Order: sequence, then structure tokens, then C-alpha cells
Amino acid sequence: MRNFGMGDEASSIIENGISERSSEKESSVMREKVQQLSADLAGKNNYISELEEKINMLEKVLEGNSEHIVDVIVPVYAGLQETQECIESALSTLPHWADLVVINDASPEPELTQWLRERSKTGGFTLLENKENLGFVATVNRGMKLNPERDILLLNSDVEVANDWLERIREAAYSRPRVGSITPFSNNATICSFPRFCEDNELFME
Repeated sequence: MRNFGMGDEASSIIENGISERSSEKESSVMREKVQQLSADLAGKNNYISELEEKINMLEKVLEGNSEHIVDVIVPVYAGLQETQECIESALSTLPHWADLVVINDASPEPELTQWLRERSKTGGFTLLENKENLGFVATVNRGMKLNPERDILLLNSDVEVANDWLERIREAAYSRPRVGSITPFSNNATICSFPRFCEDNELFME
């Protein structure tokens, strides 16, 4: 009878082969774990970097950094009482890092033009006057050209503001790196009316 069994040498070769394959598999698993850990660390580092960036931006906002001075632009055309209430409410709430710019877009109301001129003489805001009616967009563009490096907030002349309205808008604007524009809700702001859409809502306490 012939013996087809393997000798010690052949058995050793097979065992070594199995051992090598097992070692390669373990190395592959280890490499995958190392790569996963590296990816996790990179993700955490990115998250930390984003947090640091947000913190830095918020610190600048809270400190009123000169890099982020705000020009509040108010285009005016008509409505003496509404305009008076708007400007007075803005002047009483603006922080030191904000300037008020009022632009008379060739108002047909002489009493409004006169009041704006007299009120501007007491200080508090910059008054510009259009020689002819330019419309909302062109009037706003004129105001934005005054200080193109500054942040801009557009305020309709029939809006009354209160408390820390501008601080809160500014904080929201700098809460994320990719924010380019902020639009607040109001009790009466058509598509931005709150809590009922496109309705004149009653004012309520926060």
C-alpha cells in the first residue's frame, strides 16, 4: 500500500503559509483601524477648528470689533410720523459700533424733508438727499457706497425697533462662517410676519 501522507517538511510549509496569510489579514485589519482612527481624528480636528472659528467670530461681535461696523440704511420717501418713529427708535437703541444713514428719496412731502433736515442737524445720523426719485434699490445702493467695507442693515422707514435688536441680528449673522444675509421676523412684514404668515400680527412680549 502506498502512503500519500505528507511529510514533516511539507506540513511545515503549509503551516507557515497559513501563518503568513493570517499575519497579512491581521495587518490589513490593523491598517483599516489605523485609517479609521485617523479619519475620526481628522473629523474631530475639523469640528474643533469650526468651533474655534465660531468662537472667534462671536468674540468679535461681542467686542464690537471695528472690522464689523454696521451701517443701518433707511430709505425714506413718505410718511412723516412713521419715519419719525423709525428714526427715533433706531437712535435710542443703536450700539456704538453702528451708524445710521437716512436717505431722502426725493420725498413729495415738504414737511418730511424739513423734519429730516432739522433732525439731522442735532447729530445722530447721516442724511443724504436724492435730487430725483431713484426708487428703493438705487437709493440703497447709494447708501452702501458710503462705506463699502462695512456690514449693511436695511431698515424700512415704517419699522420701529427695540431693545437689543441689532445685537441679536449681528450675532446670528456671525454664528456660522457661510451666512451671508439675515432676515428677522416681525409682527408685520408680509412673508416674514410672525406668527401668522402675511398678516398684521399683534405685538407680544418675548
